[in-house]
Amino acid sequence: MEKEEVFQDEFDNYFSKFKNVPIAVYGTGKNAKLLLKHIKGYDFFSVVSSEPIKENICGRPVVMIEEAIQKAKLILIAAIPSSTSIIYSRIKNKVPKEIPIYDMRGQKLNGDEYYRKNSYWKNKLDDLYQLVDSHDVISFDVFDTLIMRKVLQASDIFLIVENKLKQKGLEIPFAKWRMDTEEEISRSCPTINQIYQAIQDKYKLDKNSICECKKLEISTELDFICPRRSMVKLL
Repeated sequence: MEKEEVFQDEFDNYFSKFKNVPIAVYGTGKNAKLLLKHIKGYDFFSVVSSEPIKENICGRPVVMIEEAIQKAKLILIAAIPSSTSIIYSRIKNKVPKEIPIYDMRGQKLNGDEYYRKNSYWKNKLDDLYQLVDSHDVISFDVFDTLIMRKVLQASDIFLIVENKLKQKGLEIPFAKWRMDTEEEISRSCPTINQIYQAIQDKYKLDKNSICECKKLEISTELDFICPRRSMVKLL
């Protein structure tokens, strides 16, 4: 089976009930373009961006969220998970409650604490202790699992870096560039060096500026990380 057919089947599995409703796709990066090019049978009537963009994307007009909600019956955030949470936080108070907001994995975001639908919340602490004790090796994802950042959203780090860069005289929309670039090349699981190389190639920053951005991101991450107490207690 071709990749496009697999993609279509996975999407249909999540969204087939929305085939006859107007859908606004939030995002202008690689995920949104893949969606618009390869998913058939849906009314993706517009692309939504946080900034005005004159040209169309895959034949759809690019509009602000305020215009999109005049017609949309569903908002689909076409972004990687870290960017999805930022976008949702940005638009949730602008979108009427009757318009559902979904991520690309078919998860409805607006409503009653959607994250608690995960079966994890049914576990008791004693059960988790027993699971740990019954295994010789326990592995965890590092960031936002074993270690957390002392910010509301992980990507707030990028805003902090952007402010630091301005203080150093480099006024660029760093947070947007950083998130957009990671989203565009996310399917290749890029390293931080590959992300910064892509930023340099796309936005034509000089080598010294790129090195300064990367150095500030790493140092800011280190300044804002701390172990999750619950995980330390569990171990």
